[in-house]
Amino acid sequence: MAFTDYREIVIAPGAIAPAEYLKIKRSEGEISAAIIGYSYRDNETKQYICYLPSLEISGYGKTLEKAEELVKASMDDMFSYLLNLGLLEMNQELKGLGWIKNPIFTKEFSKVLVDENGVLQGLNAENGEIKRFELVAAA
Repeated sequence: MAFTDYREIVIAPGAIAPAEYLKIKRSEGEISAAIIGYSYRDNETKQYICYLPSLEISGYGKTLEKAEELVKASMDDMFSYLLNLGLLEMNQELKGLGWIKNPIFTKEFSKVLVDENGVLQGLNAENGEIKRFELVAAA
């Protein structure tokens, strides 16, 4: 999986985050995606954590770069796992994560927007600092 972009994004309070998407071409073994994630430094362990709530994936490390590297590897593993499932199983797996299949473009899935207050509750971020980022992947 080639990650074409990883950038921090700033969204004003009350603004709507960019839409997340997955475009899956099973016959070609390809997944394209734009996923919103959060990064922070844990207050107790002092480890950096990158978390992708819409895929329930995280990565951590002593540096932010290591956490980013691990979350990308985990996302790559998740995409490989999805491509190796049967169509029904893949759709069930994505539905279980809250993804909704586009009724018109049947290879595309979209994620219901994640409420920032609900998602971020309970994270043990150092000084309460949490950064939002977008991870874009293309096959």
